[in-house]
Amino acid sequence: MTTLLSLAQTAYGVGSNAYAVTVPAALTQLSVSLTRVSWPAGAVATMAVVWSDGSGSTCAFQGGTVLNKQGAAAATADVAVSKQAGTTQGVVTVNVLQALTTALTVTGV
Repeated sequence: MTTLLSLAQTAYGVGSNAYAVTVPAALTQLSVSLTRVSWPAGAVATMAVVWSDGSGSTCAFQGGTVLNKQGAAAATADVAVSKQAGTTQGVVTVNVLQALTTALTVTGV
């Protein structure tokens, strides 16, 4: 795994935050992780990854208490996105719907 972007934990207000990510050609997948720090209940954010060829993926994150497979409170919200063949640039956009505190890490595999 290669860390491509790492942002320290901070408080985000409602709004859109976009981060350009350069992905080495040998990598085939991006993994985006957001730490869950007292997120409010309900929809807290959406995320989109758009590649340089215009293709992409989107997802939504729910706040409140979310349990992991072991039944404990999940510490992170994680999403994996396959890289499109021939692309080396991507933009990760996080649209915050409710104020939240999180750290953002983007890794490549």
